[in-house]
Amino acid sequence: MGHHININVLNRELLEDAHLHPDKYPDLTIRVSGYAVRFNQLTPEQREEVLKRTMHGSAIASNSHLSSIPHCECFADNPTSVDLVLSPTLFDDESDVEEDPEVAPVIGSVHSLETFSSNDGPGIRCLVFLQGCSKRCKFCSNPETQCIIDPFKCPEVAMSDRDVVGVLKKYEHFLSPNDGGVTFSGGEPLLQPTFVKSVFEKAKDMGLTTCLDTSGHGNPRIWSKVLPQTDY
Repeated sequence: MGHHININVLNRELLEDAHLHPDKYPDLTIRVSGYAVRFNQLTPEQREEVLKRTMHGSAIASNSHLSSIPHCECFADNPTSVDLVLSPTLFDDESDVEEDPEVAPVIGSVHSLETFSSNDGPGIRCLVFLQGCSKRCKFCSNPETQCIIDPFKCPEVAMSDRDVVGVLKKYEHFLSPNDGGVTFSGGEPLLQPTFVKSVFEKAKDMGLTTCLDTSGHGNPRIWSKVLPQTDY
């Protein structure tokens, strides 16, 4: 019995080149709604749709690419297998002051989005991978999302709650049936509770369900921000 290995491709330029020259990449495999597929076996129209969905430039802010973006540094060096000590100013987990959503958007550190997930909660879902996790689990499914990055210093990972809601509205027709909606994964969503809470509130206002994929990071103060807005 052989082994099957999936490798996350985080470079949009590579996908664009593979779209123009599919014969150069006979073994390039991507993930579509939880299934692995050879990129060159997709139709040109399907490949164009994949490119449209790799819409957020933060995908380049992975552990393997940070050296090429000097201002996008990991918050902590030499991480261990236990929780890191997070700067209270990196995210506003411990702050008593929250920005008025009517005045200013809430900014999050986002790795990437999938707009047609069928494996991360009921119905069809928009899956948001947040950038940053306080743990370094040995068999992490998404190690490229572990690096904790300040979105205000690294605009490549910055995305507002309004940006995410804009994506939800674009695909609302597909997300609404069968209790579909939005799922936050990562990374660790509870590192950014105010951002998750804001998006969840807006999603529920649209009639969508909310789902949280978390390791349980945080404390009662953090959980009380997000869990009342969480369906699954």
